[in-house]
Amino acid sequence: MNVRGIQGRFSLVVVIGLICALGVLVLLVARERLTVQSLEKVARESITKLVSSTITANTRATATQMADAMANPLYYMDLDTIGAIQSTHRKLPSTKYIIVYDEHGRIVHDGTEDILSFGMPQVDPLANQIIGSRAPMTLQDGMMLDVSSPIMIGENKIGGIRIGVDLTEVKRQQDVAIAQLHNNMQQRIRRQELAYILAALVAIVTSLAMLLYVNRRIVHPLKRLARATDEFKGGRFEPVIDDGNANEIGVLTRSFNRMGRNLELYDREIRNMAYTDNLTGLANRFAFREFLEEAIRPNEVGEHQMIGVLFFDIDHFKRINDTHGHYVGDEVLKLFSARVFETMKKHGADAAMLARFGGDEFVIGWPSGVWGSDQATTAGASREHQRVVTELANGILETMQAPLEADGETLVIDTSIGIALFPDGDITAVELIKRADSALYQAKEAGKGCYRYYDFELQQRSERMLQIEMDLEGAWKRGEITVAYQPICRLDTNAIVAVEALLRWVHPEQGHIDPSLFIGMAEASGIIDVLGKEMLYKACMDIAAIKRELPDDYHLALTVNVSALQLRDGILPSMIGTALRESGLDAKSLSVELTESAVLQYAEVVEAQLDRLRRMGCEVWLDDFGTGYSGLSQLRRVRVNGVKIDRSFISDILTDDEDLRLTSAIIEMARTLEIQCVAEGIEKQGQLDILRERGCEFGQGFFVARPMRAEALREFILERHAEIKRLQPPELF
Repeated sequence: MNVRGIQGRFSLVVVIGLICALGVLVLLVARERLTVQSLEKVARESITKLVSSTITANTRATATQMADAMANPLYYMDLDTIGAIQSTHRKLPSTKYIIVYDEHGRIVHDGTEDILSFGMPQVDPLANQIIGSRAPMTLQDGMMLDVSSPIMIGENKIGGIRIGVDLTEVKRQQDVAIAQLHNNMQQRIRRQELAYILAALVAIVTSLAMLLYVNRRIVHPLKRLARATDEFKGGRFEPVIDDGNANEIGVLTRSFNRMGRNLELYDREIRNMAYTDNLTGLANRFAFREFLEEAIRPNEVGEHQMIGVLFFDIDHFKRINDTHGHYVGDEVLKLFSARVFETMKKHGADAAMLARFGGDEFVIGWPSGVWGSDQATTAGASREHQRVVTELANGILETMQAPLEADGETLVIDTSIGIALFPDGDITAVELIKRADSALYQAKEAGKGCYRYYDFELQQRSERMLQIEMDLEGAWKRGEITVAYQPICRLDTNAIVAVEALLRWVHPEQGHIDPSLFIGMAEASGIIDVLGKEMLYKACMDIAAIKRELPDDYHLALTVNVSALQLRDGILPSMIGTALRESGLDAKSLSVELTESAVLQYAEVVEAQLDRLRRMGCEVWLDDFGTGYSGLSQLRRVRVNGVKIDRSFISDILTDDEDLRLTSAIIEMARTLEIQCVAEGIEKQGQLDILRERGCEFGQGFFVARPMRAEALREFILERHAEIKRLQPPELF
């Protein structure tokens, strides 16, 4: 349960809610301000329009009235009456001038007592428009409003009147009114914003109160449960404090405590089951690994314990299970472990742990001595530690010499032991066990029934072999493994009459891999089935192509090696038949080479398969002849067309009389049985001369020709044939 996630998500929801609320408040405030600005603008425009229209209307009405009243006085030029009418309207502070003019635009009366401008023309910018107009006009020049009206008698215009109104004072009073309106609006906005701020504060306080409540009543109890869960993982089952709440959290806490008590009981049982071997009652591999990891940790001052790990199993234990049954095998494991445990007690290994690692494998971890900073003391302790570990290994080997009585069966068992010591470099517990396991395999290779200490170089070699075995799979598809051909010649004429197909592997990192190494791996892993089939198809295709470029009377044969696994599966004849059909190679041009061990291992199925091959026209050869257990008996059981003398005899025939006699005997035997004979491994002229002298028909080796690719083989055969074309090519196989 992610408590922080719950609290964080709830806080996030609250924060998002607050942000949304504050956003709404901001929008409301902004909207309020925009509304006020809009209202102020409308009010300003309305007031301006209203004032302007009112002043204009009033002034125009006054001008019209005065024009009507001044018709007669103007006609008779009664200046006193005209001045009296003007004085009535000049009392207004905004009225700047009242001018009465005649029909020619000359001033008749300017409202002053002396009338200094009497008879003068009007020269202001608005005069021309007003004098020529026969209708009332309203004009404005800056802040001066000029309202005029003609003075008429009947249809005749005898003059006019102009009233000038100064708008400055009006504008000032208008601005005062608008400013008052603005202040009123701002006060309203401030009151509204204050209300919004109070609402936001209330929302924030409410949210914080909710967070505190959720944290105290929900999150904090859940955190306690989460901490308890983490402690459960570490094997600590302390109960969670119960606040006595009757709500769901209280119920969950009490249920959690009950679960913890049950888990504690189950944990004890499970750990006992998980760390104990059911059959022997010993610790298992998991318990041993924890024990070893704890043992290799340095103490407070950085010192390490010296630890010996002994990895051992029962030699040939599978034979016991297969022969006497698994019940007896289980009894043997229990008796074996009991003997080892008693041996440990005799050698004072009380601090050691004995564990069953799996199957018939057991392991002992024995901490003994301290690896400190004093080199002299440490070296002595290390030698002593190795001595006691060696004595324990010898004690275990000696203990197993006595027979065991298991379910009425008397059995003699033996064991092999691999030993690794710590410290030996900066290694982990797992690496220490792997080293002991590797040493066990070294003991097995040494003949079993012994112990061996871990050897780094042997381990490196084992790891290299393992890597090669892993890389072997898919090597053919990657083009790393190819087919090479080693020529076989007639020793009397040197004519190339056959080639043996051989596999060659060029590893991208390790270079050329010895065929004896990777072919054995391929047979052990089953990959030889794929390699054998691919090699057969490839070789048949190559030789068929080469034969098409040779003279019609030139007989060239192909020999291929067959593994024991290919014989076991019983598919060899059909596989060879398919390869011959697809390549077009004549069956008489193909020979199959078998080892004596393959014939011996699968004797029941070999003869039937070889009969099918012979009926197809193929020949059968016995390879590495003379190295098996019963070469002559195989010649009686399996009818072959020839034998190949193993290279181990040929290599020393110049210096070893016994090898020479054995080789001569095999050649004579082949002549007597009327089968052909090939000598392998010819590397010197002297070897070839002796074999030719003894009557051996065919030979192959580096002296004859090294293995080569198909392209080079074609050129080699043509060149050799050109040298001996005068000779009649022998028939082979």
